[in-house]
Amino acid sequence: MQIRIKYVTVRPSLKDPKRWYWQRPGHDLVRLSNDPAIRLTQVTQLNADADDGSACARGSVAWVVEQYQASDDYLALKRGTLKYYKRFLNDLRKLFGKLPFKEAMTRRVSVDFVRRYKPSMRRQAAAVLVNVFNVALYYHSAEVNHAHKLKLKGGNRRETTFEEDQHAAWLTACGGDAEMRLAYTILRYSVQRPGDVLKMLWDRYNGDTIKLRQEKTGKLVEVPCHAELRQALDYAKRDAKTVFIVSNGYKPLSYSRFRERFRRIADRAGLPGHQARDLRRSAAVRMSEAGATIQQISAVAGWSIDYTQRILETYIPRNVEMGRGAIAKWEQREAEKSNALEKK
Repeated sequence: MQIRIKYVTVRPSLKDPKRWYWQRPGHDLVRLSNDPAIRLTQVTQLNADADDGSACARGSVAWVVEQYQASDDYLALKRGTLKYYKRFLNDLRKLFGKLPFKEAMTRRVSVDFVRRYKPSMRRQAAAVLVNVFNVALYYHSAEVNHAHKLKLKGGNRRETTFEEDQHAAWLTACGGDAEMRLAYTILRYSVQRPGDVLKMLWDRYNGDTIKLRQEKTGKLVEVPCHAELRQALDYAKRDAKTVFIVSNGYKPLSYSRFRERFRRIADRAGLPGHQARDLRRSAAVRMSEAGATIQQISAVAGWSIDYTQRILETYIPRNVEMGRGAIAKWEQREAEKSNALEKK
């Protein structure tokens, strides 16, 4: 005997001839499980909640999200990060809010949730979902983290870097904008995030190094200045009232305004896809090509050793020039050994 339940509908697709939904007037459309038993539980709970208008129950998706937002890890996030996290969390509430987390958040649902965003946002959406699942596991509202290691097409990390001719093109397009030229030079040679560069203080520069506390990691980093960076800093105009290096006053240049100015200059330079954050990876690659070790690059950038290794594995070019360099070092080493034996 088949049980008919109100507000359940089927919407077929090419991949799935039966996609079940809960559709009730005045409420958001909710995707249901293909498993009949789970679907019955979902619909029963949805109809009950819609009938009495009660607040989210313990163990529901909305309840788990609330617990995550009350956690120390969430409260420690920076303001810029919170802006993006809140969007994903609000979408979770809207889509699945009163559904039981354990039944609603399957592997398939987790993949579908992340894929609803554009490719550049999927990694961050997946990271937020992993955190929410960890909270659900802690409160026994889930048995496995279905958001862990999602294989998502189009979610690759950004791979753009600046080459030498592109540096020259950007600076030419920058023209007489001294503020943006100085910001660009710091980004190019300090291996720091744009947000941290915009908050660098003059009193942290001693003529040889710049000290800063990275906003994202909280790490205190002392960056040795490249000769080109020292020259630019020493040449920069400032007075006793100037506090921030990339600003002529007491307030730092806002990141949104800086990003827009950087984009306009990049467009004029014929580099529409290049962003300020690309300069950080570019600097790491240049240091590695110059013979710097992973530990040395990590000390400048403030990255972990493992993350620095991943960055270099992604961006160091595997071309014939790199191969010639390796062979040349090999030949040099063998010649040194041969000379040492002859002297004996």
